[in-house]
Amino acid sequence: MKTLHSLSDVELLHTTRLQLQRAHELDAELLLLLGEIEARRLYLERAFPSMFDFCTGELGLSEDVAYNRLKVAGLVRRFPRVLDFVRDGRIHLEGDEQKVASATEVLERLQALAVRQGVLASEDVDRVL
Repeated sequence: MKTLHSLSDVELLHTTRLQLQRAHELDAELLLLLGEIEARRLYLERAFPSMFDFCTGELGLSEDVAYNRLKVAGLVRRFPRVLDFVRDGRIHLEGDEQKVASATEVLERLQALAVRQGVLASEDVDRVL
């Protein structure tokens, strides 16, 4: 494997994009795992009163990261298509100053995509979601 210094500019940019894609895919997988842990209520078996407490106590996530991951994991369970948005980088779990896409932003993107792809008529979106 080449060292970072030996990579050409093109190789460096390409490798960076590949790693970013891998990060999105790992985020999506983590959301699925967290959702399944919550669905099975495994946090109770570990003597945690909530999934949030499990994430901070057992997994060592910071409070803001745990909150954000659980919020989006809940959306993924309700709206599986959201996972595709995470996987391809259209929805980020972290951003500047740890700002995470709000549930409203996620749903707005989901609605817009459903309308663009002809899955829903724009007048039906609010009723369905």
